[in-house]
Amino acid sequence: MVGSMAAGLCKKQPGKDWVPRFVGRHREHLQIGFLEGFDLSRKKADNAFEYRRFFEKLAEKMEALEILAQNTYNMDEKGFLIGVLNKMKRVYSSQNPPKGAGQDGNRNWITIIATICADGTSLPPGIIYAGGGDLQYSWLVNWSIDKLAFFSSTPSGWTNDELGLSWLQKVFKPYSKNKPGFKEGQYRLLFIDGHGSHLTVPFIKYCIQHDIILVAYPPHSTHRLQPLDVSLFSPLSTYYSQNLNERLFLTQGLSGISQKDFFDLFWPAYLRAFTESNILSGFRKTGLYPLDAKQVLSQLPSRPDPQKELKSGDTSSRNMINCLLFEAFAGSDVSSKSRQKIAATIHELATQNQILNAENSGLREAIKMEKKKRIPRQRVMEKYREPDSKAAFFTPAKVAKALDEIANQEKNKKLENARKAAEKKGKRGNKAGETGLTKRKANGTKGGAEKEVRR
Repeated sequence: MVGSMAAGLCKKQPGKDWVPRFVGRHREHLQIGFLEGFDLSRKKADNAFEYRRFFEKLAEKMEALEILAQNTYNMDEKGFLIGVLNKMKRVYSSQNPPKGAGQDGNRNWITIIATICADGTSLPPGIIYAGGGDLQYSWLVNWSIDKLAFFSSTPSGWTNDELGLSWLQKVFKPYSKNKPGFKEGQYRLLFIDGHGSHLTVPFIKYCIQHDIILVAYPPHSTHRLQPLDVSLFSPLSTYYSQNLNERLFLTQGLSGISQKDFFDLFWPAYLRAFTESNILSGFRKTGLYPLDAKQVLSQLPSRPDPQKELKSGDTSSRNMINCLLFEAFAGSDVSSKSRQKIAATIHELATQNQILNAENSGLREAIKMEKKKRIPRQRVMEKYREPDSKAAFFTPAKVAKALDEIANQEKNKKLENARKAAEKKGKRGNKAGETGLTKRKANGTKGGAEKEVRR
């Protein structure tokens, strides 16, 4: 990008070493480094106004409902490819470096449902295996009653609507309600992402019936607002990978990794990652408890103050600008120092103008691309998010409204299907009548021809 801007200013492509030299000359402000991929949807969601409104609405709800730390929870899923290692440091020969670290490579998918509380505790995890039928005994051979966890299986190893509701009924409700200090009538706050299995109508209705307040994050913001993403899932993945690496080392890679090995590798990693300090750190860093919007807002990249609009002008090359200045100052009594200041100012304005032109060009291209896309149909529950912050606080009134809308949609759909069926049936009847008439005419013509032949 820097090279492209330089080419726009100089009207020629800079050399391959120009960018590193340029950064070297301005190392107090610039640096070169590798960056991991970052979803554009998340980058667009990093909006200070949206986050600020989210925290304002959250503060209102928590104060009105007197939410305590012991009743504040965060739930989410994490997937594991059970035989795949994370990147890790190794010691190897400098004469013959390996191409990579050996791994089992089993890509069977297993999902865990994790839940943490702002008081530093956690609820039993749910583990979902990939399997078409019931749970197999071999998967649980390393489990014992003291290792409190819940198990299930789906064909893909992913969660679904039914499992989401089952988790709410069998794990969250009883274990959050039976905690020491919990009193009947207290509200529990549950932070979730906008995954489909979390925002189904049965899931939301069950929460309302049992004084569970759902808070759905603004879209694509869990990397900032979700404690599990910020402080728990990364160490969990690291510890699991370390355990997997040790297993491969001990067996010299001769014994493959299968679903029956997962729990034995996962459980120690879970205990190491889901500590009280990590859990408290997650809620603190996301500003969810204690409530502090600055924890998130301070992480957002600072944006330069908007500058006055510049008129479009000729962004000629540096040499041409210098030539024009030389002609303008020829024979004048302007000092050399003043000329240099004027030239520097003009070059700076030309550079800013080039940058603005590049930004405007990118914005115009983005608008063109967006116009070409089909606008997706809006889901019913999505319409009831807060319009300003996109945070979802689903009150009973909103749920009732959404249910009525769903019922009307289903009713209209049935009426439309019935109308189409009747129309189709009528067309078939008309076609059959036309076919019969054509046949009768054909038979009549044929009979007339036969009579003519007999004559």
